[in-house]
Amino acid sequence: MIMSPITNVKRSPLSQNTVLTVNNNDNNNGNSPGKRSSQELEPERSSKRVCRLSPTQSKGKFVSDLKIAVVCSSNQNRSMEAHNLLKKRGFKVESFGTGSCVKLPGATIDKPNVYSFNTSYDEQIPRFKRKKDQVFYTQNGLLNMLDRNRRIKPKPERFQDNRDEFDLVITCQERVFDQVLEDLSEKRQQYVQDGARD
Repeated sequence: MIMSPITNVKRSPLSQNTVLTVNNNDNNNGNSPGKRSSQELEPERSSKRVCRLSPTQSKGKFVSDLKIAVVCSSNQNRSMEAHNLLKKRGFKVESFGTGSCVKLPGATIDKPNVYSFNTSYDEQIPRFKRKKDQVFYTQNGLLNMLDRNRRIKPKPERFQDNRDEFDLVITCQERVFDQVLEDLSEKRQQYVQDGARD
């Protein structure tokens, strides 16, 4: 099963006690979308956003037999946060990116930091800890994000390079959803061609 990017309330029974709900509703009492005051916005988010997960796993056991993949573009932020949350709650989960390379914010918008998917988080961190850059990358949260990531897995992974099968693939963006579908279609065609040769 593949889930498209969540834009309205969705409920997914990942296990008996699990409810994942996200509301991105733009109904704002006649104001144009995106023009809400911060006072209006915060109460709506806090009252509508719900994420309850079943208890954490007991030693060596998962709370569900589902094998889950979470996919974003660079396997750095969105997919890793979901990976972290689901893993803590005892789900079998892996995370991936679909881009051609890993892109992280740079000192200016037109100069991102670019890495291959084979670059480990431990190799990425020293670049951001240089004396002149450390304060900037600490303030924008990048160093904390990379530190979280290296505690979850050694390096970002590309979905197209993975050959595992998943019961549920969650994408974090519509473009990523399209890339996942394209890759699954190509893998299926390859599987059929390989089967015809045997």
